[in-house]
Amino acid sequence: MYKLNAITLAMLMAGALPAMAAQSASDNDNQPVAESDRAIEVISVTATKRRTALMETPVAIMVLTQEQLRQSGIHSIKDMADLVPGLDISMATDQAAPVISMRGVRSTNITELGDPAVGVHLDGIYSPRMQGALALMYDVERVEALRGPQGTLFGRNSTVGSINVISAKPDFSGTFGNVNLEAGRFNTRSAGGFVNLPVNDEFAIRIAAKGLKRDSYLEGYWDPNQYDTRRLSPEVLNAPVISENSYQGIGSTVTQRENWWIDSAGTDPEAQRVRALTPANKKDFYHNANEYSYRISALWEPSHGRFSNHTVFQQYSNNSGGSLDLVNCDQLRGRPDEFGGDCSSFLPSDNTYQAVVNVPGELKLDITYLRNNLNYNLTDELSLVWQLGYENMDRASAQDSEVGLDPWDGAIYFLKGTGAKSYSTELQLQSDEFSDLVWIAGVNYFFEKTTTLGYYDNPMDDKAFWDQPDRSTKAYAVFGQGTYKLTDNLHGTLAIATAMKPSKTRGAAPIVAPMPMVVRLAGLTALC
Repeated sequence: MYKLNAITLAMLMAGALPAMAAQSASDNDNQPVAESDRAIEVISVTATKRRTALMETPVAIMVLTQEQLRQSGIHSIKDMADLVPGLDISMATDQAAPVISMRGVRSTNITELGDPAVGVHLDGIYSPRMQGALALMYDVERVEALRGPQGTLFGRNSTVGSINVISAKPDFSGTFGNVNLEAGRFNTRSAGGFVNLPVNDEFAIRIAAKGLKRDSYLEGYWDPNQYDTRRLSPEVLNAPVISENSYQGIGSTVTQRENWWIDSAGTDPEAQRVRALTPANKKDFYHNANEYSYRISALWEPSHGRFSNHTVFQQYSNNSGGSLDLVNCDQLRGRPDEFGGDCSSFLPSDNTYQAVVNVPGELKLDITYLRNNLNYNLTDELSLVWQLGYENMDRASAQDSEVGLDPWDGAIYFLKGTGAKSYSTELQLQSDEFSDLVWIAGVNYFFEKTTTLGYYDNPMDDKAFWDQPDRSTKAYAVFGQGTYKLTDNLHGTLAIATAMKPSKTRGAAPIVAPMPMVVRLAGLTALC
């Protein structure tokens, strides 16, 4: 990825380094090396819902900074798979949602009835719909990827892990900002930045934003030979004729050679003709990008030091062509014709990154977030933490479901009005870190209401319509975890959690599903 601001910085550093090196050598000859210069940077994490040093946290965790994300070209959680061991992220294209697996475990039910196996949290607050993982990541303090069961502290949706994106907080030190411009392959353009504005010594605001545009990386084609041609342009419908009928076996795709549904009686010669594929415009084809997001955060820390309050408002919008399931041509290469052949038998070329469609893709996704974290010091030994989160998601999409691989045509549509609203709050009591027993206890409440409106359309003979308004879920939980210092080098941890999940849908009585109490001996930790 080509970074404009990196080039400018490199030019400045190139001129400054010789003088800096000379001055440093002179200073080092006359002064001893300070102890702090040899110190290792201490990275703090919140994997146990309290701030601890990374090297002293008994959790399998990986921490990524904003600079690491930028250097690796990471724009959202779905791009992180190559950076975290044991993490794999695929796309459920019909729902426009990522499926996150960790250590080989995942949940493929990303509908309103399913829960993920890896929970996604933003500033420590759970984001229930997996579409939220598509939101752009920018101006973050760090991203924490926790591997292994996290159910006690992070809930039933973190069976095998959790990903927590922690945004950068406002700073009281002064007014400053940053602008980052990037350009890359497939006509990628990205612009982002932030500005930090301290109002006074107790209140500061930070405004950050990012936009991303990219052409499709697919070799895309429009096919006028498929059954449903309602959404194709006149240019595609009037493409050059390559065969008078499909019985001549001319063409590179299944629908060019096997369009048996087109006037087999021969009463209309024009309808029998097979036409060439039309290359698609990469700017608005499937797998392109057209996204933007902005975030406004405020930090209030009164001078008496009893509490700190961090509030975040964030908006994310995606107006792209959506995504498709692709054929893995590498795996099929060389397959005999009697078993269906390889990609060259039913696609224009032997290339995984290609698609032949008759339905233009569309994804409209808008998510609004509101988060608040309050930390109040009740005494020198006891703190109260209150987390509050609200998320409102609206989406609509259109997707070609058979991608020209089967003459039995089909498409999936989710209509405007599909979406979800959720609200969660959590109250925690935390001990200090200096006694032999360090503990945390809390209660959590979660509410979500979803609406699904859409249909599957096989124009030949099959249709299915979904109208599921006002499906709601409520869940309550109580949890606690304590760590006792047995010796200076050996600590023991005990955790306990219980939950109740009353679920209800419109027109039905609540179904109360009490969850059993779970007690975990989290383990013994030896500090070396």
